[in-house]
Amino acid sequence: LSAQGTRLYGVINDGMLAASGVVPPGRLVASDDGGATWRLDDATLAAHNLWIYSYAAAPGGSTIFALVGPTDTDAIENGTPPLALWRSDDAGASWTAAGALPASDQGAMLAGYNAATGQTLLYLIAGDSYNAPRLFASHDGGAHWTTCSEQSSTAPSLLGALPDGSALLNTPSALEAWDGSASAPHLVAQPSGLGSVETAMLQPQPGGSMRVWLVGDDSQGIAVYEYATLKP
Repeated sequence: LSAQGTRLYGVINDGMLAASGVVPPGRLVASDDGGATWRLDDATLAAHNLWIYSYAAAPGGSTIFALVGPTDTDAIENGTPPLALWRSDDAGASWTAAGALPASDQGAMLAGYNAATGQTLLYLIAGDSYNAPRLFASHDGGAHWTTCSEQSSTAPSLLGALPDGSALLNTPSALEAWDGSASAPHLVAQPSGLGSVETAMLQPQPGGSMRVWLVGDDSQGIAVYEYATLKP
């Protein structure tokens, strides 16, 4: 599930196909009442015979991005087919094709939102058969992309979006943040005693601060829960 203010999004797919070990694409659903009722939110995509392989909803506003592709089960079982980027700026009521993706193999995707400027930012980890996955950012909905200058054999994971729209990154050595404008990310203070981070939950607070719950390993390799407040 992904939250956008009080709205929830999720993807439903064919359980029989999912049981085979290959997660199939699905349909985007949304709920405005905490999950009590749901509606399909991708009618435009379905009309083009496109299903959702992954999506990212901006924490604020009403913008959603989706990596979409055909519903051909043979293509799915033989690997992810070529995907296209589409976006909706009205919470899924209508969709339009966005710009070209920066690489042929797409991975994780994250959308950030800066409430002060109203800007939505898009982040994507992508690569191809010749290059290791890299981190990209777009400030114009996927029309143009910038590349993070830091590159290693292990791409960072996208933990969530900070209040200014930048992405909170988990690298092998530290927590970092990147807004797609600077050439490289900057370090983010990490709670003492916490080593590698597995996942995070971010909750914006008044005044621009952010409450962050982190799950990871300590020096003994034991999963722990940590809480931190990131100041603006």
